[in-house]
Amino acid sequence: MGKTIPAGTALWMPIWVIHRDPSIWGEDASLFRPDRHARPPRHPLANLSFGAGPRTCIGMRFAIMEAKMLLVRIFQKFTFIPADQLPSSSSSSSSSSSSSIDDAKINVRVRTTVAPADGVMVRALPIHKHGSYK
Repeated sequence: MGKTIPAGTALWMPIWVIHRDPSIWGEDASLFRPDRHARPPRHPLANLSFGAGPRTCIGMRFAIMEAKMLLVRIFQKFTFIPADQLPSSSSSSSSSSSSSIDDAKINVRVRTTVAPADGVMVRALPIHKHGSYK
């Protein structure tokens, strides 16, 4: 820390190595574990998927928008209920007896935001054209 780099010096960031550094990501850094991104990394620049600073990847906003659009399409085609609940086969779309995510008991943690403490297991049920699901 605190090193002076002369003007005009070319720097190379070994991003592949940073993304697999056990001192940042743990001993299993080379394994694919998406849940590790649920907590902030030990250093703000540890995840450089899109780069950082004034030379951030121009595709970053596009990639994030694509991910959002994918979620929109999923939510248009599926409804989600707690994994341990399934609507009865006799209920119709107008029935109020079907299960919903609102019926679930969810333990939350409160920090800067409120989030499920232990995650939420859900089942995705396809939404049919008339708005009901099986």
